[in-house]
Amino acid sequence: MKNMKKIVLFAVILLFAAAAVASAAPCIVARTQKYDGADIDNGGSAIEILGLKDDEKNAGADAFNKAVRSSVGKFYDDFLKGKEEYPDEPDWVVIRSYPFSGKNYLQVVTHYASYPNYGSDGNVASFVYDKKKKSLVTLAGVMKQYGIDGKELTRLVAKWYDDGYKEDKERVARAEPAGLYIWESKDSDASDVMIIVYVTIDVPGADEWTYLYTYSPRGDAEGWSKNPLQRLEPDRLFSPASVVKMNPPLLINKASD
Repeated sequence: MKNMKKIVLFAVILLFAAAAVASAAPCIVARTQKYDGADIDNGGSAIEILGLKDDEKNAGADAFNKAVRSSVGKFYDDFLKGKEEYPDEPDWVVIRSYPFSGKNYLQVVTHYASYPNYGSDGNVASFVYDKKKKSLVTLAGVMKQYGIDGKELTRLVAKWYDDGYKEDKERVARAEPAGLYIWESKDSDASDVMIIVYVTIDVPGADEWTYLYTYSPRGDAEGWSKNPLQRLEPDRLFSPASVVKMNPPLLINKASD
């Protein structure tokens, strides 16, 4: 009988321990998610602002959510204030988010812009949470890690742009870091840190345009990438298969590969 009581007590302790572990694991959740109009390319808005939820005190998750509020959240708040002041302006906003959950990181990359938009492919903000360290991975930290500043980034991007993307008389006027994305293999421990870059192209006699690219410092340095500079499409930064399936589904969850 005593042994049975011990077994039951041990099982209860295991259940509480498992519950504690489960509650301690942060997860990606939608903070604001709403859609207005079927055609977001012609006046329909989409708002997808994501964050981290953690049942326990977590400074890293708090930093993640604070970064979201101060960037994408502020952009949306400013847009709403502008609409209150100028309600007849024919503009709208689209905020698309891409959530990722890998072995080591929880990530959200968000593309946001107000429309009509001319001169750029929009804005990007990224938020990366290190599961093991329970801390935020910052763009500034990654730039420092690879010894890249703004001037060097422009040089590197221009080199690879000329090699794979340049058309007649085009040139890279400047490259500016916008965010980061850490690719993680689902089958191994392989990973790659990519810097998301605003690349402004100058063509004589035409207006400048700013495009979105990713640049892989490691792929460049180790030579295993054919071209470490890759173009991002503003309305589909990543493939549907690579992101977390949210409920309700995000725009990217509804798309097909």
